[in-house]
Amino acid sequence: MSQATSWSVPLVGPATPTVMAQRIDDSFDALLSGHSGSARPAYAVVGTIWQDTSVAGTVSHYFYDGSNDILLYSVDTSTNVFIPAPVARETYRGYIRGLELSNNVTDATNDIDITTGSTGSDGASSFLMTLASALTKRLDAAWAVGTNQGGLDTGSIANTTYHVWLIQRSDTGVIDALFSTSATAPTMPANYDRKRRIGSIPRESGALITIKQDGPLFRRATKVDRSSTSAAASALLALSVPTGINVYPLLNYDIATGTASTDAQLLIGGAWEGSATNTIDRVFTTSLANTASVTHGGIGPIFQTNTSAQIYFATTIASGSLSTNVLSTVGWIDNRGAV
Repeated sequence: MSQATSWSVPLVGPATPTVMAQRIDDSFDALLSGHSGSARPAYAVVGTIWQDTSVAGTVSHYFYDGSNDILLYSVDTSTNVFIPAPVARETYRGYIRGLELSNNVTDATNDIDITTGSTGSDGASSFLMTLASALTKRLDAAWAVGTNQGGLDTGSIANTTYHVWLIQRSDTGVIDALFSTSATAPTMPANYDRKRRIGSIPRESGALITIKQDGPLFRRATKVDRSSTSAAASALLALSVPTGINVYPLLNYDIATGTASTDAQLLIGGAWEGSATNTIDRVFTTSLANTASVTHGGIGPIFQTNTSAQIYFATTIASGSLSTNVLSTVGWIDNRGAV
């Protein structure tokens, strides 16, 4: 496959028969091979269709309109799969299927596996981005294209929340993934201009937490967020869920009164509204007149955190004391932008 060094035949002489034949052969070879090369041929004119071979394993076919190269389709030469050019559609906006995250078994501390799937890119025009092969990205290395390569967009690894983005180059159609501390504006690699957040994972004590994902449901090892027998005035309480986004936390609670004739309440509310005042959504009460009592259970996705992973929390004790008062995070619901 080739492109012609000089297109067509000489129009002015002198030119030997050998030169004429060579120029004709070069032009025919270019036609037969679809003007294949790592860049648009220099002789291209409006209407030229050429093949881009700059990405290993992929041949992309472009239409040149005189100013821009418009992608028509691509072919994966390793699997012989035909890949049509993406088309912006409103129906893609908010769509997500698959693309689930899990800790890599070889390096669960730093690496995340991403399953195959599809999603609509964010932005003014939504394009369908399809990850055809599972991908592993490393948080402990700067981003580089491909599986088992670095995934960090910028800066150094830290204990914080990392948001996982599916990204795409519109010029070649190449799909990859990226880690960023930004939930809205990751630092994109050169030429990557489409993106969608597909999940978020906290890093604690020098390691990514262990997660189990099922669609929008993320489970984590139980993390105690408050354990105190003291009463607490209404205030914001940080949970062990991702920051930077609003999620529905999944919680466990245990309250036990230490003496009889004690009334105790656990008050919990969402903080996503950003209100400076207490917003209580749920009240849990334990109260027995003649003996100590215990209340425990789970709290489902009935309210959201703010972007600092906080909810409103309070405990009250009418009399006596508490022997147990524990609130723990077991997971969260993240709709990942689905609508």
